[in-house]
Amino acid sequence: MTTETPNPYDQVPYASHAYESSAPDVLARTALLFGMEPASPERCRVLEIGCASGGNLGPLAYVYPESTFVGIDLSQVQIEQGRRFLEPFGLKNIELMQYDIMDVGEDFGQFDYIISHGVYSWVPDPVRERILALCRDHLAPHGVAYVSYNTYPGWHMSEMIRDMMLYHTANFTDPTKKVDQARALLDFLAQSYPKDEEKPYAVLLRSEAERLRDLSGSYLFHDHLEEHNAPVYFHQFMERAFAHDLDYLGESHFHSMLPMHLPAHVQEILKRIGNDLYRVEQYMDFLRNRGFRATLLVHDARTQKRHIEWPTMVQFYYGCNGRFAEDPGDLRANDEVEMIRKDARMKTTVPLLKAAFRVLFDTWPRSISFEDLLREARVLLGSPVEEGDQALLGSGLLNCFASNMVEVRATPARVGELTDRPTASAWARAEVEDNASRLTNLRHVSGGAAAVFRPFLLLLDGTRNEEEVVEGLVRLVKKGELTIKNPEGQLLEGDEQIRAVIESTAGSAMQTAVQSSMIMPQRAPRSSPGPA
Repeated sequence: MTTETPNPYDQVPYASHAYESSAPDVLARTALLFGMEPASPERCRVLEIGCASGGNLGPLAYVYPESTFVGIDLSQVQIEQGRRFLEPFGLKNIELMQYDIMDVGEDFGQFDYIISHGVYSWVPDPVRERILALCRDHLAPHGVAYVSYNTYPGWHMSEMIRDMMLYHTANFTDPTKKVDQARALLDFLAQSYPKDEEKPYAVLLRSEAERLRDLSGSYLFHDHLEEHNAPVYFHQFMERAFAHDLDYLGESHFHSMLPMHLPAHVQEILKRIGNDLYRVEQYMDFLRNRGFRATLLVHDARTQKRHIEWPTMVQFYYGCNGRFAEDPGDLRANDEVEMIRKDARMKTTVPLLKAAFRVLFDTWPRSISFEDLLREARVLLGSPVEEGDQALLGSGLLNCFASNMVEVRATPARVGELTDRPTASAWARAEVEDNASRLTNLRHVSGGAAAVFRPFLLLLDGTRNEEEVVEGLVRLVKKGELTIKNPEGQLLEGDEQIRAVIESTAGSAMQTAVQSSMIMPQRAPRSSPGPA
C-alpha cells in the first residue's frame, strides 16, 4: 500500500458501485435498534476508506446534500475517474482524495460513519491494523464503522480455487492474460466432472467454479488473483477490533444475526451458550458456512441493549415491494393470507397486520412512518385505532423485519411517484451514459437493467410526458441506436409495428422506473440538477 510500487488498481480499476449494506441509513437503523443515538443520515459526516472511483459514496452525496462525504483511495487512476464522473453534478458535499491509508493523520477529524468495504481482507497485515486504528481514532462518540471482510469457514473452498488459479497464472504478468487464464482454468474445473456426479468434492468444485466463471474480470483479478487475500474467522476479527478498543454492534445484514432459520434443536443448543454474543455469532458461521461479513463496530457496546422489543419499532419508516400470494379478500376476516417479498414469505391471520401490508404494498416505493402506517391500516379495516394496536403492529413488524419481509429505515426514502413529466435520478442517467454495468437507485441499491430500459431512463428528464417519451424511443429505433424485438426474439421492422410495441410497453416501463426507486421527488432538495 505504498505509492513506490505499481498499484494493481491503477492497472485494472475495480468496478465501483453502491453497496446498500454500507448506506448510513442502514448503519443508523442498526444502531437505533440496539439503543444508540446515531447521527441522522440526512446530516452526518461519512468517511470511506478505499472508495475506488466513488461508485458507493457518490450516490449518497447526491441523495443527501446536507451531509458531508470524504473518500480516500491509493489509486490515483480511480480517484481521477471518480472526479470526472462527479464534475457535472457540481456537488459541494463530497471530496475524493488519493491517499495512502498509512498516512491519514489527525487533521481528518471525526466522522459519524466510517465505511471500509472490500479492503480489509485484501491488504497486508499492517494496513489491516491501520484500518481498525482509523476507526478508533476518527469515529465520533456515537458513530458506527462498517468493515467488510472474507471469513472462514465459508472461504475455505474459495481459497482452494484461488490457490489453483494463482498456480495456473503464476507465469503471466499481464492482468488481462491472467484473467483469461483464470477463466480457462475455471472452465476446465467445471467440466472435469460429469454434471450428474454427486461426490461432495465434485459438487463443491463445480458449483464454486461456475459461480466464479461469470464474475467480472476486475473482480477475479482483485478478489482471487491479488497478492493479498486473508480471510479470518469472526472471532479472530473481533480479537483485533478489541485490541483497538472497538466493540461489536452487529452485522449490517440484521437478519443474518438471528438463528430463527436454523432447526429448532439447533436454536436450543445455541441458547445454552448464553449471553456470549461473539461465540453465538461464530457458531452460526460454522453452521452456515459463512464466507463474508459486513461487521459494524462502535466505541463501546456494553451499554447497548441486545433484546429488541416492539416499542423500538415505533421510531422507524417502513416499505415493502411485495405482494399477497392470493387476493386476501376481506382484511377483517381471520383467514390466513401469505405475503411475498423477494425470497421471503410470511403468513398471518391478524387483520391489522394484513391491512398494514396492504398499505405498504400500495404506497411503495414511498416509505411510511409507524404512526401513519397504523392509522392507514385502521382506515382500511374501518375502525379507529384501538388500545394494544401499537404493540400488535410493532411486534408483527419486528418479526417481519427479522424474516427480511419488510424494509425498515431510519429516515424516509427520498423517492418520487409517477407524474405527468417524471424525472429519473440524474445519477442513474449518468451511469447509463457512462455504460455502467449496474445502475444505482435512490435507495442506494445497485443492480443490472435491461438494455431497452436504459435509453428509456435517459428520456425521463422532467421535460417529457409519456407520449413524448414514446416519440423519443421511436426516433432512437429509426437512427439504429435502439432495437426492438418481439417475444420470439425477432427484430421488429416497420414504423407502425415498432410504435405499437413501444406504446404498449411505455406505461409499464414508467411504472418500473417508479417501482425500482428511480424517480425523483418533485420538490427534492438537490445540490445540482446533474447531467441532462
